[in-house]
Amino acid sequence: MEFNWYENVSTPALVIDYNKLVKNIETMANFAKENKVNLRPHIKTHKCPKIGQMQLEAGAIGICVATIGEAEVFTEKEFNDILIANEVVEINKMKRLIEINKKNLVRVCVDSKKNVNNLSKLANKENVKWKY
Repeated sequence: MEFNWYENVSTPALVIDYNKLVKNIETMANFAKENKVNLRPHIKTHKCPKIGQMQLEAGAIGICVATIGEAEVFTEKEFNDILIANEVVEINKMKRLIEINKKNLVRVCVDSKKNVNNLSKLANKENVKWKY
């Protein structure tokens, strides 16, 4: 009887070809270096701190995430330059963002002056300074 690994892996699961992963990381790092641009990969497909660390070691300046929850997971793994590619507009999520910025650099995209003002007011109350 033939063993099919994919029938024995509980989903969701991250399954990778390690050699292809390393090659892709190297290819992107080399492309960024050759073109004199900073690389900040989005972790949305792997959501894996180990792979994120490999990307940083290859030359990425930081990582990009979609949510405050993803940022929290990666700051717990000592990632210190994270961009949240979406706006953070809910008060409870803004408070979480400010809390993790007390120890880690987590940047966020904004789409309105109101969002900037709300984030600034909450940060000022907690004595957190935004870095641009």
